[in-house]
Amino acid sequence: MQEEAESLKISRSDANQLISSLESAYYGLLLQGKYLPKLASSIITSDYLLGVLFDKIYVTNLNEVQIGVLLKSVKKYEIIEELRKIPLQQKSWRIDYKHLPDKDWITNVMKTLKPNHEFFQKYKQSTKYVMKTFTQEQINQIKELDTTMGKKKNVKRFFHVSEEKQLEAENQKRSLKKKPQKGKWIGKLKLLTTMRRIQAY
Repeated sequence: MQEEAESLKISRSDANQLISSLESAYYGLLLQGKYLPKLASSIITSDYLLGVLFDKIYVTNLNEVQIGVLLKSVKKYEIIEELRKIPLQQKSWRIDYKHLPDKDWITNVMKTLKPNHEFFQKYKQSTKYVMKTFTQEQINQIKELDTTMGKKKNVKRFFHVSEEKQLEAENQKRSLKKKPQKGKWIGKLKLLTTMRRIQAY
């Protein structure tokens, strides 16, 4: 039976003699092939880096990383929630809302572990409104909430237009702004022609 290694207690000053700085530990782990969040991320602490070093916190190896491209609007916390659903063998993410990695890191790790996740898939169908599924009883309950008394103008809608449709509308507005207004150019040309005729007399 293998004996457990003896644990040694050392002071903070002695511990700082082992390694000089957070940056030194960070780049040392990178040299070992660990894919880490950006140094400026709030998750990068001495406890986190020690957890990576002692193989208690999960990180991907640099040679395994796949670059993820989000094909739809996804918030950072949504990706984190999906990461937390992935089972880890006796390891943890050590992510909380005070200690967060950068969005590029979580996106790439998600792509590496779940390359076919819906975050990386195109919209399967284009719909004007976000489709909801309700039972008839639920529909009747929703109707009972309506206190607008028939007022339908200048109200904030409960169900929103889908994000895809909003982006499409914004792109159309931008393209319209870039197109020259034909009527104005025709008017200017007619004015110039009239002025030249007057000068000719």
